[in-house]
Amino acid sequence: MSKMDVLSNKIKKRDIEYFRDSIEDFYLDGTLHEIKAELQKIGLGSFELMIRELRFQFDCNYIKSDLLKNIYKIFVNENDTDRKIGLQLNRHLGKPLQKKIEGKNFKYRKIDSEKEVNFDSIPMTTIEIYEKNRDNYNHA
Repeated sequence: MSKMDVLSNKIKKRDIEYFRDSIEDFYLDGTLHEIKAELQKIGLGSFELMIRELRFQFDCNYIKSDLLKNIYKIFVNENDTDRKIGLQLNRHLGKPLQKKIEGKNFKYRKIDSEKEVNFDSIPMTTIEIYEKNRDNYNHA
């Protein structure tokens, strides 16, 4: 199986333990500074926050596009272009969907295409809390 096949399989199975083990190593590793910087921009600057957010999204049957792009870079190839990443994700996980929530575009992919995402029951996640309070975090 290719790295992309493994990644899509682990996402579809919602294998949080696989991600927990690998992502903990990623955060402890001194490499991939650009990906770590991107994760900090979306409020996931620590291992605990990323796993909490990933588990939450798995439980809600979606994965946000910005998080998925970074996961791809960690698990598949950090040097792939955005276009190649998008094509690979489309092929393995379906095309991204978009919904407006509180006036903001929410781009995501369903994990199980047969099940719906109930946006009414989604509380504000770590990423939205960070985005809402970004100025406070940046001035601290």
